[in-house]
Amino acid sequence: MAEEVALKLDIQTGNAGKTLKELKQEIKDANAAMSTVQKGSKAYYDLAKSAGNAKEEIKDIKEATNLFTKGGTISE
Repeated sequence: MAEEVALKLDIQTGNAGKTLKELKQEIKDANAAMSTVQKGSKAYYDLAKSAGNAKEEIKDIKEATNLFTKGGTISE
């Protein structure tokens, strides 16, 4: 017999990371800026790093979401 569990979340966002929307915008902005700087320059690599970091954060969000959509649980 299946058991139903209710879960109430109280999320405090005081020092939370960026939203998914902000991360996507950061990638767009970095890509646009990369087209205006010299390829191989420090600015170019700084922008590439910024876009890469944002993509990694999005990947982490997707992985965390998949835990719940597949019936998993998050443990620390």
